[in-house]
Amino acid sequence: MRGKTSQQLSFAEGFLDPSLFELNDELINVDELLQNRSFLKPFEDKFHETMGRPGTPVDTYLRMMYLKFRWGLSYEEVECEVRERLPWRYFCKLSLMDPVPDSTTLIKLNQKFGDELIDELNKKLVKHLIKTKKIAPRKIRIDSTTIESHIIYPNDVGLVHSVVRTLTQTSKKLGEKITNHTRATKKRLAQIGASLKSTSKNKKEQAQKTLREVTKFAEETLTQCKTIVKKWSKKADKLTPKQKKQFKQFTDYVENSEQILEQTYQKLEGETQISDRIGSSHCTIPKPDRFVVVN
Repeated sequence: MRGKTSQQLSFAEGFLDPSLFELNDELINVDELLQNRSFLKPFEDKFHETMGRPGTPVDTYLRMMYLKFRWGLSYEEVECEVRERLPWRYFCKLSLMDPVPDSTTLIKLNQKFGDELIDELNKKLVKHLIKTKKIAPRKIRIDSTTIESHIIYPNDVGLVHSVVRTLTQTSKKLGEKITNHTRATKKRLAQIGASLKSTSKNKKEQAQKTLREVTKFAEETLTQCKTIVKKWSKKADKLTPKQKKQFKQFTDYVENSEQILEQTYQKLEGETQISDRIGSSHCTIPKPDRFVVVN
């Protein structure tokens, strides 16, 4: 059976300052929108008008679900906030004497109505508020699922492989074809991973040999990319805004890759202390993570 809401104040509320119940502009506008019964009809139709005991009023439920959606709260949090905040109580059509629907009740009602129906209503309300400039658009926090994964420890071969992969992918976005050494460097990356785990006495020499091989692939890739930079620089005035953005990113990658290869040469020469060592093959906008790479 449908529950009914009433905005009548309780006896105790008559002794409180009315300003304590004042709503901000956003909630005032949402309150006015939800006065329109057409918003409530799809939800009220799911209840029988006379059969069953009175349940949680649909009006109260929708207002609490809006607060939950708008501020990214959990069911327990929105229950607690409505119970403690007088303006939110007033917005949800609840007096001080009315019990606040608990989180379990909200979950059951949400299952009854379906996520799609309530999400559609909330999005309509937010779009209307943005259109009428009552609120400024902002990101809304959502729940996400995280998947456990193995830690990938940085090493010089992996960094050079990342250079080859990044330059190859970004040149492809520009419509330029270069020799793809990604598979070759990836194969050597797997080899060095296996050799470092072995107990062989010459694994350090094998790692140096693999690093030299991968560096040669990176040198060839970088040379081809520098040719592309010269080619595109000549027609810079004819590029579209999108192409200019892509070309700028590509040149940043090329410059960053040069620095990575330079520090790799130092490592091959036996240098162990390299200042401002780069640990990312991506461009410096935003700035790459910098850390000491340990083999």
